[in-house]
Amino acid sequence: MEKNTARGIAGALRGMAIRPDRRNDLARIAVPTLVLVGEEDVITPPAEVQALADAIPNARLEVVPEAGHMAPFENAAVANAVILRFLESLDR
Repeated sequence: MEKNTARGIAGALRGMAIRPDRRNDLARIAVPTLVLVGEEDVITPPAEVQALADAIPNARLEVVPEAGHMAPFENAAVANAVILRFLESLDR
């Protein structure tokens, strides 16, 4: 991330600022969904992510301890175990 340029970061932020709000579409998701969040995520805090998971039918929220916004990178062992458990729970 440190290799990103200021221009690139600014462009990404502008893009996120103008994208439409899709929260009303979450109820239309018709597949099992894993919603993963880091316990210490300050960008999308667990309480916010809980609201997203609640809006998705058949969603499972998992909070990764000792991790922030990049939970699979910051606590890979736990995040990977959570993802594998979710995948193993799916019908084949």
